[in-house]
Amino acid sequence: MPAIQHLDSFLAKIRSYAAESKVWIFYSDRTLSEGQFDEIQTAIDTFLASWKAHNQPVTASGVFLLNRVIVISADAFGNEVSGCATDACVHFIKELGNRFDCNFMDRKTIVYFHNESFQITDIVNFVQKIIRKEVEHSTLVMNPYYTDLIDFVKNFLLPVSDSIWRPIIDRSIKKIEA
Repeated sequence: MPAIQHLDSFLAKIRSYAAESKVWIFYSDRTLSEGQFDEIQTAIDTFLASWKAHNQPVTASGVFLLNRVIVISADAFGNEVSGCATDACVHFIKELGNRFDCNFMDRKTIVYFHNESFQITDIVNFVQKIIRKEVEHSTLVMNPYYTDLIDFVKNFLLPVSDSIWRPIIDRSIKKIEA
């Protein structure tokens, strides 16, 4: 199933969630194989089915996209996720990374939309692409941080110029050009 269909399915599941629901995104430091895709999605589904907060089940959905990106949302209606439940999710993500020999806590990865498809690179290579004018400040990037579900829906893809990446990219370009 293409990435956009996985995303559409995920969005359909979280449509009924409260606006204040939490969303987390985790990027792998490497692309995983097609053969690992189903295994990772199954692991996500299994974890979410047993995830608890305050000893009560959490209503949550998750999706593995582009063989590199995990998105998880927990419904804020009812049993809100905090503290130990958040720690349990992070622990699961780290264990998943260990199992598949990758780091899902990588914050240097940029996912961007270019030439009609999603591309994945690190911040250093992305800066070089901007300098070489292979991508522009109008290029859409996947936002790695969200305050809530509304923020996720509105800001999932943003132009570089409106993203959290802009100050980092601008500083890097100034250093290179100095």
